[in-house]
Amino acid sequence: MKKAAFAALIIFTLYMAAMFHHFALLVLFASETLLFIIMFFLSRYLRRGLTLSFPEHSGFAEIGTEIQMPIHILNKGKLPINWFEANLQLVYRQDDQVTKHKLCAGGISGDRFFGVRFSPPLCGLIDAALTKMFVYDYLAIFSAKKRMAEKMEIAVFPRDNALCIELPTFDFNDNTPAEEHAIRHTGDSHNEIRQIREYRTGDSNRHIHWNQSAKTDVFWIKEYEKETDSLLEVFADLSGAGAAGFPRRSAFFELLSALVLGLLRRVATVRVYWADPTQKRIFHEDIQDISQCREMLLKLYRLDYSKAGEELPGIDLTGRYFSLDMNLQFFLDKALIYQFKEKKLSLTISKRRFEL
Repeated sequence: MKKAAFAALIIFTLYMAAMFHHFALLVLFASETLLFIIMFFLSRYLRRGLTLSFPEHSGFAEIGTEIQMPIHILNKGKLPINWFEANLQLVYRQDDQVTKHKLCAGGISGDRFFGVRFSPPLCGLIDAALTKMFVYDYLAIFSAKKRMAEKMEIAVFPRDNALCIELPTFDFNDNTPAEEHAIRHTGDSHNEIRQIREYRTGDSNRHIHWNQSAKTDVFWIKEYEKETDSLLEVFADLSGAGAAGFPRRSAFFELLSALVLGLLRRVATVRVYWADPTQKRIFHEDIQDISQCREMLLKLYRLDYSKAGEELPGIDLTGRYFSLDMNLQFFLDKALIYQFKEKKLSLTISKRRFEL
């Protein structure tokens, strides 16, 4: 629009100079024409010196939490950049929806950092890409286009919510008869009391310290040391993940993380099994803290779910184990415990308590 308006102004000045044979108007016409040409080449010159890049090629975020993604802006030219616009694309890997952001900034000399704020709504891998930018001259008449191929990978993890799970008084990896368990575990499955604290909403009645509570008229809860060699097993059933769609896979990852973190409050190690959709093989990962849980999720994010529409290999563990499938069904062995729903999943995770 500005280009057309400026061109119309030049033509009008030429017309007036020819109509009235006025030398000053002729000089004005020449000046406008020269300025028009200079602005054209200036935009090309400014484009050559401007580069945009990501300071790092990978990062992480938590679902639903606003993050600021830094972008490095460097102007190598001698003249400052008056104004530029750049296109930033954010797309979840193996998903078709693309979110586009337009970056605008001006007065760029030397280098600086520009932050893009956004809140990732789903768990998974986001591919961020700077695709093209437009650098304008000082009158914003012309813009010079520059293509880019800057990319960054952002892993979006669930929040550290944990399912509240009260485990039974037997070891899940022990096939000892129930009569022997009754002899070995006289009261609780934990080794020894670590501390006592006041009762909080959601605590299990089985851990109330009745003697101390009777003395003080306040409910007290016994907290136990975790057994250093205790282990529980979880099977992440990825069958049908391709057909389930990206939002369902995101809910599955969020629920799997909550299950693992909930079990880690009771045992030292959680072993997670899954089948690779491409290799049709079973893999597993031993998890002892939230960082290892996220490393396991990252491996699941990178799987090719386009081949996960068919049935994948199952698993047959000797002991008792938990499992979770793409229908958000939560099992102990093959017995259904609960079926979650995508809607308000985070709220359900924080409020629901399972006593097994």
